[in-house]
Amino acid sequence: MELANGSAVAYRDRTAGEIRDVQVVLRPEAAAPGTHSPGKDGWKIAGCPVNGPALAVNGSQLAVAWFTAPGDRPRMAVARSADGGANWSAPESVISSKPMGQLALTPLDAGFALSWLEGIPGGSELRLARLDGNGKPGPSMAIARTGPGRSAGIPRLAANGKHLALLWVDSTTPNGSSLRFVIQTP
Repeated sequence: MELANGSAVAYRDRTAGEIRDVQVVLRPEAAAPGTHSPGKDGWKIAGCPVNGPALAVNGSQLAVAWFTAPGDRPRMAVARSADGGANWSAPESVISSKPMGQLALTPLDAGFALSWLEGIPGGSELRLARLDGNGKPGPSMAIARTGPGRSAGIPRLAANGKHLALLWVDSTTPNGSSLRFVIQTP
C-alpha cells in the first residue's frame, strides 16, 4: 500500500507458540522499516489461516481490518491510525452474528468501506459497512447471497467517488460459478 511518505503492508504474524496476531510494517522513504501491532487477539491456531488482514489508506489515515477467532469465537476488528501508521486506535469490533472473514477495505469519503462474508442458514452472504472518519463501524447491509461456505472466494472492493464496486464469485447460479459485480452507493 502506497503512503504519502512510504509504503505499508499488513500480515498475520506467527509466533513460536502459534499465536496469529496481525502486524503492519511501515517503510518510510528515508528510514528503516518498523513493525506495529494494531491489536493483540491471541488467536492460537496450529495451521495457516486463510483470512488475511485488509489494509487501506485515505489521506493520512490508515485502517486495517481483520478476522480472528481466539477461543473458537469468530469476530472481526478494525483499527485506525490518523498519522500514517505510527500510532493506532484501540481495535473496534465489527458487529456480525456469524463472521466468516475474507475482508476487503477501501477509502470512502472521510472514512472507509468494509466488506466481508457472513454465515447465514444454507450458505453465506456478502455484507458491507461504512467506517466513519474515526474508524467506527456503522450498521451493515447485505449485498448478495454467495453460496455455501467461502465459495465466494475473496471478494474485492474498490471506491470511485461515492460509489463502491464489489466483485465476487457466485456459486448460487444453476450453471456453476460465475463472477458477479455490483456498484453500490452506501
